[in-house]
Amino acid sequence: MGAEASTSEPGDLILAVDPGVTTGWALYGGDKLQGSGESPIDPFLDMACQHIKNGFVKVVVCEDFIITTHTGRKSQDGRYNFEEIGVLRRECRLVRIPFELQMPSRALKFVDDAKLRRLDWYVKGGHARDAVRHLVLYLHERGTITAGQLIG
Repeated sequence: MGAEASTSEPGDLILAVDPGVTTGWALYGGDKLQGSGESPIDPFLDMACQHIKNGFVKVVVCEDFIITTHTGRKSQDGRYNFEEIGVLRRECRLVRIPFELQMPSRALKFVDDAKLRRLDWYVKGGHARDAVRHLVLYLHERGTITAGQLIG
C-alpha cells in the first residue's frame, strides 16, 4: 500500500486483504480499483494500520482463516493469518469502522479469473489477486458491481 491511497478522499477507501506471511491487498475508492499488491506481513500491517488510524479506510474486508486437518499439512504459517486478522479487527474496532470476514472458497468460486479480466482487474500475484476477488465479492453483494459487469 503506497501512494495509491493518497489519491482518494479520507474515509473513501475499501481495503481487501488476503492475510498471510505474504499479504495480498487491494484498495477501492472513487469508483475504481486504486491499487493492489503483495507485501510481507509486518510492513503491510504498519501501512494498513496507519491508513485505518488516519481515516482513509471506511471498511476492511478480509479472507477468513479456518483450521482444518488439511491446514497442518499445508503450512505452518497459519498463526500469522490469525495474528494479522486480529490486528486488523482491533484497528477497525478502535476507529469504529466495519471489519468483514469472507470465506476463501466463496470468493474463489464466485470471482474467477475470467470475471476479473472482464472488469480489467486481473492482477499479477496470487495473493494480490485473491484480495481483489474478496473486494469484488464485497462490492457485488452491495450492488456496486452488477452481475452484468461480471458476466459480460
